[in-house]
Amino acid sequence: MRYLPVALFLSAAIAAPSLAQAQPRGAPPSKSQATVVRCESDNGRYRECRIPGSARVQLVRQLSSSACVENRSWGVKKDRLWVDRGCRAEFAASGGAWAGSGWRGSIICASEDYRTTTCPWDSRKMGRARLLEQLSSANCREGQSWGLTRSGDIWVKDGCRGRFGGK
Repeated sequence: MRYLPVALFLSAAIAAPSLAQAQPRGAPPSKSQATVVRCESDNGRYRECRIPGSARVQLVRQLSSSACVENRSWGVKKDRLWVDRGCRAEFAASGGAWAGSGWRGSIICASEDYRTTTCPWDSRKMGRARLLEQLSSANCREGQSWGLTRSGDIWVKDGCRGRFGGK
């Protein structure tokens, strides 16, 4: 699956079958949108990842060579997505609600074909954006291949693809 050059909320605002939709600035994903959660079973071990409560979950992109099979190597329990047996993947969680008032999510912002891309970010509500995880083989260096616009949005270029968060 190819990432479109837009912000993908928690990583992403997506709606099947299209990959990306615009997300209201500074707001967590709405019930009509999905958040992408990356959950990884390292060394074949069981792991749980937080998702919005009562969310519907769908596998979006398998990252592992180990099979990701629903109810065998991944599944959902309440507000947790679990993975096991080496399953590493990105999952779309939709229809749920994040507990609490402060959104502590993240977005994926990607420079496709080495072009500059700007992703919406509201630092007043989400805090100063920082790189949480580099997802590309191209380096993501603040001030060089990623940064913040005057309005506080995130920009990426030169093939940088990263997961950004705040607070």
